[in-house]
Amino acid sequence: MNGSGHRMQDCLVAAGGNIHCSKRLESAATWCHRRVSATRYGLYYRLINVNNVAVKRLMVVCLATVAADVSLAQLGKTLWEFWDVRKAETNYGVRSDLYHHDLAKNTTAIGAWGLRRYPIKTNSLGFIDRTVRQVPLQSKRYRVLLLGDSFTEGIGVAFENSFAGILHDGLRKHGVEVLNAAVASYSPAIYYRKAKYLIEDVGLHVDEVIVFIDISDIDDEATVYDIDEHDRVIGLHDRPEISEEANAHWTQGLDDALKNNSVLVKFSDTLSHRLFDPDPDYGACRAAGEKALAAMTNLERSLWTVNDTVFEKYATRGLQKAEQNMERLLRVLERSGITLTIAVYPWPDQILYKDVDSKQVRFWKGWAAKNSVGFLNLFPYFVNGDNPKEIIGNYFIPCDMHLNEAGHRLFAKAFFQECRARLSHSRACS
Repeated sequence: MNGSGHRMQDCLVAAGGNIHCSKRLESAATWCHRRVSATRYGLYYRLINVNNVAVKRLMVVCLATVAADVSLAQLGKTLWEFWDVRKAETNYGVRSDLYHHDLAKNTTAIGAWGLRRYPIKTNSLGFIDRTVRQVPLQSKRYRVLLLGDSFTEGIGVAFENSFAGILHDGLRKHGVEVLNAAVASYSPAIYYRKAKYLIEDVGLHVDEVIVFIDISDIDDEATVYDIDEHDRVIGLHDRPEISEEANAHWTQGLDDALKNNSVLVKFSDTLSHRLFDPDPDYGACRAAGEKALAAMTNLERSLWTVNDTVFEKYATRGLQKAEQNMERLLRVLERSGITLTIAVYPWPDQILYKDVDSKQVRFWKGWAAKNSVGFLNLFPYFVNGDNPKEIIGNYFIPCDMHLNEAGHRLFAKAFFQECRARLSHSRACS
């Protein structure tokens, strides 16, 4: 019992419970209660106050971090044109009712391929070009039209670093204009239908057409495209890369917004892809090596020239359709007096397996001879006595079948050398 208790007890005994002692007892009890209450309240207040200060400090730190993060993201968007993921690969691909898909006209955009970001500019015809410009339908200069798929479009590199851009710049000084109508995922069905549209419907004047026939064209002809009764190219399967942007799920928009406006989110997303994605996307390797080589070789789309099982699976049908559509293209060009040349080149699989005498080469060389068409074989420039793995590592984007900048330079050099040796009559060989 504490001192107050003793005093209250003594008072009661001594006073025999008189009223004065009772009042003293009541006073002492009230004092004790107030004292205890004040002590408890003081401790509680101090704890609350400490917690409030800690919370406030934490909130200040969090808000400062978010503000800095967002500010750095805005700075990144200002200084680096490739920052905004929403600008990449979504606003320059369009559908075509006649030949399936195309590029938007007079567009400036950011291309995204694997880890690469590169500038995209299209002219008034929807062709990849050095600048956004109006292309006259008629020209006094000798005009060469390039047709091909992503290889010829120059996916992953700026136009001036692509072989089409190198041809464009190199031939311009000789009075030759090069127009690049190639687009990713094209094949002979689209080469034919797009050329027919440009020449007969639009009225575009060209003197020569060069078609770069890709290894993957045979798979595309067999399994991806067909021409219907209305002479339109139809897709046997929907291609997600040309889907309407409006159909994108709202979560993708939220994800893009976070990546665009937060350095931390963008860094975390990139790091997670590096650490946890077991199979890298095309072009998603930073350097050449065994991992990159494994991702870009032994692909079913390119093995048809070296693997009989794959050949029987789709290549017989694909070559048949490709031949039919190239003959359709040839008839369109003949009606307008336009010269046709075709060129073939290898993928990493053909280089790895040293497939210089390739089925691709033999088939199209025979077709060109039968139809009196110019033929350029670029295989020997990539499939030679050098180490195949070193060639692939030196000239291709890691984890990808597309050329890097050095590969495009070699390709352009090979084109000019072969063209001058085989097609001395063509002004495209200047």
